[in-house]
Amino acid sequence: MLTAIQHQLSGDGTCISYLAGAKHGRWPAIPWQNDATCGPRFPGTADDLLASLKSAASQHKAEAMLHNEVKICSACGKACALTLDVCNSCSGDIKDTAKSYTDNVMMCFMLGVEKTSKYPLTIPIRAQSSSFLCYDDLLASSPCHLNVIPTEHYLPDWRWLLTRPREGLDIMESLYRVAKDVAMSQFISNSDFVKKLFSPSVVNEIMRDPGCRSILCVNRATGRSAFRYFIDTYGMSGFNYPPSQMQIHLQFIVIDEVHGINEPREHIRPSASPTHAVPCAVARGG
Repeated sequence: MLTAIQHQLSGDGTCISYLAGAKHGRWPAIPWQNDATCGPRFPGTADDLLASLKSAASQHKAEAMLHNEVKICSACGKACALTLDVCNSCSGDIKDTAKSYTDNVMMCFMLGVEKTSKYPLTIPIRAQSSSFLCYDDLLASSPCHLNVIPTEHYLPDWRWLLTRPREGLDIMESLYRVAKDVAMSQFISNSDFVKKLFSPSVVNEIMRDPGCRSILCVNRATGRSAFRYFIDTYGMSGFNYPPSQMQIHLQFIVIDEVHGINEPREHIRPSASPTHAVPCAVARGG
């Protein structure tokens, strides 16, 4: 940290630095909807699940779903997509890194697998049903950074939506709708959260009616919900492409004014697939 500050003061380099370690109680916590912890549906690892399957055909099919082909960053250990030259976590050089295999944690989340060989697969769930799973991103780029996975389909990446455009568009729109509803009902409706992360002018834009505590509060001048207008303006969403986890998952990020998500960095890349572009491609069938 001292070296980074010296570079900034001397002007001989460019460095973006963040001080970590927020004081306990100084940041509003957004509680999960259900504090109860549920156990895994399958105790063990993805390899244990494969071994439990009786037929070779089932094992072969499941193996393709439960494993990813990736590059492992030697600097930080993150699994990155094969086509990347730079790690999208630490910006380390992975251009010449050999291909390896990892557990497909998205599929493990869907199937209720307990753990990988290295760590437990415990996630903070925001909402779920038989058709989707919404949870806090474990590598969050903002305090409201959600992932939503379809749980009725195996779709390695967003291009698979193009194979059946009508159904693909329905899936994509339903994922976006889930993320948007969670962001509004659990995050943006919390006035303490909003006031901590946004400037007074933005807070006033969100909370136009001080007495309103419902996401259905409609601004009389525009006819739109203040919360919905804010999400449409400040929300950012898209699919990882190329992905390091081979199951489609919508990333939904509310861009705040504290954490510098708009600064140039490698975690969010221009080649990611934004959801304003994907619907057009899906609707055209490619």
